[in-house]
Amino acid sequence: SEPGVHRYMPIQWGKNEDGSDNVNVQGIQNGEVLNENVLFLAALTDNESVLMQYHAMSALCGAVVNSMTVVAPYMPGTSSGDASNTAQLLSSLPNCGTPHRIIS
Repeated sequence: SEPGVHRYMPIQWGKNEDGSDNVNVQGIQNGEVLNENVLFLAALTDNESVLMQYHAMSALCGAVVNSMTVVAPYMPGTSSGDASNTAQLLSSLPNCGTPHRIIS
């Protein structure tokens, strides 16, 4: 794609019959995200959303993106220490080329 041009890539969030996450990131199957710089706007409002979005971020890393920046303006549990656990989970994302960045 052209430098400086951003494209919206929708993500379909759902559940399988067994209750497991079913997350489909558009652009992975057809290679549209290959070698792209990704900006992931996270809405980490509760533990379930953290895990679903972690699956999407992991899938993007596995799709060989050039870089990924995650913007997470809110992390749940800031008073109970859960934010530290969430930060550790996000920092364990698979390597996706250049180091990914987490901005909160």
